[in-house]
Amino acid sequence: MEWATEVDEKALGAMERLGHRKALCVGLLAGCGYSILQFKVRRKVAPGPKLAIQALLTGTLAGLAVEGYTTFSIMQIRRQAEALERFSHTADTVRVIKIDNGSPPIPVEEMDAATGVNAAEANAALWKQIREQDNKARHK
Repeated sequence: MEWATEVDEKALGAMERLGHRKALCVGLLAGCGYSILQFKVRRKVAPGPKLAIQALLTGTLAGLAVEGYTTFSIMQIRRQAEALERFSHTADTVRVIKIDNGSPPIPVEEMDAATGVNAAEANAALWKQIREQDNKARHK
């Protein structure tokens, strides 16, 4: 079974670099947009240093949000690649089956060999334990 396990580090590096630029552009756009909005809202009030600080903070927060999202996306891509890499190493020993209503049952012999436990004996012991608990509950 073949699994796509390689992460294109070159593409992730480009994504990271573009993410920094995108965060910078979004920060500038948010700061400018905030100051424009404040000019529209306060038509007769002259802008002061408070507006510059608020626009700078707005732009910084927007840029940090975009940067955080980009960094998180890159981390998720790397984690997924690592998980697929681990899965590809264990795929030879693990039988991967489709899990839904139409999937065929695993043969009992195969399950017993894989787990090292006899399913029929374990099932009988479990039913015995359940019956004993039920009997104790009835007699109380």
